[in-house]
This record gives sequence, structure tokens and C-alpha cells, in this order.
Amino acid sequence: MLEAKTREIRGRKTYELRGQRLVPAVVYGAGIDPKMLTIDRNEFVRLYQEEGESSLFDLVIDGKETLKVIIQDYQLDPLLNEVIHADFRVIDLTKPMEVDIELEFIGESPAVKALGGTLIKTRDFITIRCLP
Repeated sequence: MLEAKTREIRGRKTYELRGQRLVPAVVYGAGIDPKMLTIDRNEFVRLYQEEGESSLFDLVIDGKETLKVIIQDYQLDPLLNEVIHADFRVIDLTKPMEVDIELEFIGESPAVKALGGTLIKTRDFITIRCLP
């Protein structure tokens, strides 16, 4: 779960938010009008590390509205390597969706281990289509 607050501030004025360790964000998709939000940077980083980009989670807006979302995109400051913006996509739980799943190779192949072979990884993710 991630808590968010609606925001009215736009454009360059969002730099003030970033100075308060807040991140401007937007939520859109599945039959709702886009909403501008602010989220806590540390909470977003914690959630991203725990859940990743393809996990469904609750976004609570102003303590009233709860939406099922995924992280659609985020931007990093190139110098500070800190999150400066995030996009969340609302998911319709009744419709199939496509997500990229990162592959994690565990262990060592017997051919690599015993015969000195080389494992060439041609893909590091797969795309799946499923119901959320």
C-alpha cells in the first residue's frame, strides 16, 4: 500500500515538493480521469524494492479512495539518482493485461559446471498476458 495526496502544483513549482522529499506523481487508466498526486519518496522506493514494477498494489488517495495500480513508469534525477516523478496505472481486474517479468537464473547448468560450457542468456525478461 502507498499513500498519496492530490496536488494542484504544476510545472517548475514541483521542485519545492522534491525539496521536501515528496515526489510528483500521476495516476490514470481504467475509466478514471488522470489525477495529479504527491507521494513520499522513501515510501515509493521501499515499495518499489519490495514489489517491483509488475506487482499490483493499493494506492490510497487522501485517505479516502483506494485504487489497484501498478507502477507504469518513474523518472530518476541523472545526477542524484533519486526518484523525481512516478506514473501509476489503474488496473481493471476483469480485463487481461500484459506485463514484463524479469527472469532470474538460479544455480549453474551441469554443462557449464562439468564440461566448461558457457551459458548465453538471450532474454532477461518475458512478456505475459493474464488477468491481474
